Amino acid sequence: CDDMLGIIAGTDINVEDTAANLDDCEVHASMISLANSFRASQWNTGDPRGDLTVYGSVAQSFRGSVGTSELVGDEEVILTGYAKDYHYDWRLFDQSPPHFYEFFGTGNYVRVRWRELDAG
Repeated sequence: CDDMLGIIAGTDINVEDTAANLDDCEVHASMISLANSFRASQWNTGDPRGDLTVYGSVAQSFRGSVGTSELVGDEEVILTGYAKDYHYDWRLFDQSPPHFYEFFGTGNYVRVRWRELDAG
């Protein structure tokens, strides 16, 4: 795929606890949380939600929680939230999403578009 998505947030990047995310969640993006972390909302409550799969990258000031687990024998069992399944997009080694680093580090950020999606 030639498409790339870059997400820069001033605070947390949250995977919200919605109906669409109750059974696995997949994110294709290069993400930077400038002040906090990439995390899952309600990561420590409720039933397990499957895998949180990321194809891209995550840069964050603090590692965000996405779930809880326990080790049973040699197997990790997810208790709440997600199991991590992160995959680095090697295209990011020498490319970046459009306009991603154009203003990065300068403090001059431009909100190009913001839209909240309702998956219900």
